[in-house]
Amino acid sequence: MLLGSLVGAGLSFYRSGGRFGPTLHGASNGAILGSLVGTILEMLEPEPPSDQPNPNAMNLEGIEYSDLLRLFPGPTPQPASSSLVDNLPTEKITLSTSKGGGSCSICLEDFSVNEYAKRLPCLHLFHKECVDTWLKNFNHSCPICKTSIKGDVE
Repeated sequence: MLLGSLVGAGLSFYRSGGRFGPTLHGASNGAILGSLVGTILEMLEPEPPSDQPNPNAMNLEGIEYSDLLRLFPGPTPQPASSSLVDNLPTEKITLSTSKGGGSCSICLEDFSVNEYAKRLPCLHLFHKECVDTWLKNFNHSCPICKTSIKGDVE
């Protein structure tokens, strides 16, 4: 903080030097500016690592999506029926599809040649296993755009 005060005082002293030279008023403004600069510099310095856990941090290890849904009141998304999910178009990833650089937005893995993927009515593409699990267990809508596979939008 001392460094910030000195810098601020120097800047203000220099700036207030006009025709009549430096003034005390300029120095006090510089001290205020310097205090602000010092506070900002302190905020930018990273805190040293601590062995103590942060009491405000949430430990999300082992928490499932369904557990998180219970934390928030309101309507819960309904899964889709197995027959509806099973009737969605499945396609085999080809060299041309995989060269597009796409990845599954559920697992974040790139598509590989000869893997199976499902294309939802909104045209988003996911690994078959990923989207089947999502739709049958959690929600009947696209994880990206929320378009329902039942034909309506949430």
